[in-house]
Amino acid sequence: NPAERDVKELPGMLEYIHKNGLKVKQTPAGVYYAITEKGKGKLPKEGHTMMIHYTGKLLDGTKFDSSYDRNEPIEVPLGANRVIMGWESGLPYFNKGSKGVLVIPSSMGYGEKGSSPLVPANASLVFEIEVVDVK
Repeated sequence: NPAERDVKELPGMLEYIHKNGLKVKQTPAGVYYAITEKGKGKLPKEGHTMMIHYTGKLLDGTKFDSSYDRNEPIEVPLGANRVIMGWESGLPYFNKGSKGVLVIPSSMGYGEKGSSPLVPANASLVFEIEVVDVK
């Protein structure tokens, strides 16, 4: 049951948020987000395409992926379900030029399968993101 798993993950997620001094809000779906640098312009909506630079980590700080390593942001068409549900839930709160953090329960990340080799099953995820563009 994803909801039960999310409850089990909550203490770890909240500890990460507290340890890192993040001022978070929560999306209706349960993703925590913190805007660390405000952007400009309107918030993106379904149908917009966002260019995102990101670093993905586990709660213990282990990095599992980063667009910065490839020196290329990824293109995310909002609402097309091409990215994990945690991104679909959290990205609409970030406008162009904004930076922030998404803390995502496993049910909205890679779930029971994880994402090999670095993301274990039922892992909460942290994404530091930067919105390069919205079109």
